[in-house]
Amino acid sequence: TPLAGEGDALVEEAAADVARGLPQEQEQAQVLLEEVVFGDGVPTSQAAFWPHASAASSSQPASSSSAPPPQFVTPGQQEAPRPMVTLVPDVPLSVRITRFDVQRSLIGMEIYYTIEVDGPGARDSIVRKFSQFRELHASLISKPFGYSLQALPQDSLFSLFSNAMLVRQKDQLDAYLSCLCSHSQVLLDDVLWEWLQVDELTQFVARLVAARAAMSYDEMGHYTQCLEEVVVVRGGSHRCIQPVVLSALKDVLLGAATSAAQGAAARLLEQLLSRSR
Repeated sequence: TPLAGEGDALVEEAAADVARGLPQEQEQAQVLLEEVVFGDGVPTSQAAFWPHASAASSSQPASSSSAPPPQFVTPGQQEAPRPMVTLVPDVPLSVRITRFDVQRSLIGMEIYYTIEVDGPGARDSIVRKFSQFRELHASLISKPFGYSLQALPQDSLFSLFSNAMLVRQKDQLDAYLSCLCSHSQVLLDDVLWEWLQVDELTQFVARLVAARAAMSYDEMGHYTQCLEEVVVVRGGSHRCIQPVVLSALKDVLLGAATSAAQGAAARLLEQLLSRSR
């Protein structure tokens, strides 16, 4: 039977407690959330569980500071729509350059950067040359969101003769990677993931969180189903027990997703909540 409005408020409060991970209320919140979400009760109102929907439908004008720069078009030419760009500050992904090595040969010198990639419950290490950074940037700026990307640091010939300049270049590339990993459209694109070569669970968790930040509800449902497939086949559900992941799955379950996506979200939430006890 449908729940009353008071029940909706309790469920919303319980879901918020789980997302915040409050130690003193977590167990009680989990019990209440499980009873309502996985029991017979169905919330009467979905708006309270879809916080982005009200923001998206707000009639208030957008801030002028967030507007994209103007683009000039020739007469008769239609301006291509630019995708909405959102920063994702809470994405469970950290990419940083830990060291660099200069290798000299008869034909010149090459700098190799060791990059540490921390995902949810996993850590990988890759090595990339500066030329591979250029290839990554060239692929990304060709995308519709390319206008919003930070410029790639320049590869200066003089840096090869100065350790201080090499360190400065490493720091600039480190900042460049950090910007990419908080850019919703970059995270939702394949290019970065092919370059990083991380495992699928890390990729799908980060993409799910990015889709939520970008209010891309279809992609949220898609990556929820992808995440469930990985967890079923390879395990690793304990790596998904994070407030931001629980919040994203809750939005899929109680939002405007397909029945298949909602089913995947329900099964994942049930598994994650049972493991977190």
